Amino acid sequence: MAEAASDPQLPISGSKYALPWWAKVVAILVCVAVAILVCVLAAALVLPRFVEWPGGMSPTYHAKDSDPRLTRIARTALPIIAALEKCHEVTGSYPEDYEGLRNYLADGNDIPAIVNKYYAHHGWLYEKFDVGYVLSYRLGWDPDLLYRSEQKEWVFQPGDGSPDKTIKLDVR
Repeated sequence: MAEAASDPQLPISGSKYALPWWAKVVAILVCVAVAILVCVLAAALVLPRFVEWPGGMSPTYHAKDSDPRLTRIARTALPIIAALEKCHEVTGSYPEDYEGLRNYLADGNDIPAIVNKYYAHHGWLYEKFDVGYVLSYRLGWDPDLLYRSEQKEWVFQPGDGSPDKTIKLDVR
């Protein structure tokens, strides 16, 4: 009996179909590889719902009316929109740049994240046009959230060549 326990080719515990040690190692490695593959595939399918795209929001984000995530971002533009509309009411035109807006900000608040012609890290870009203006917020490498004053509408712009999507956001 002691001889059977030391020989790896002999069956263990009375089994007549025992595997050699190397076959057991291969079987374990295959099981581990399959388990890792299943975990990677599950993470690739589940994580995008809960974790941000590496460069911010993905261009494939499914923007929809009353989108809670986009609504939160859009609400940060309300002080800027109010100041722009107040400036237009008082002067009859929108300011050329951020400096012209400074006097119309409520309670003298400063909005340092707004810039003209260049995106801030987390700020709104203001662009004046002949009729109205557009505020845009960079959501990721490609997508933007736009507010078009002439139409008073919010637009999700994927930035990957697919069409813009007008959405209704309850920001008030």
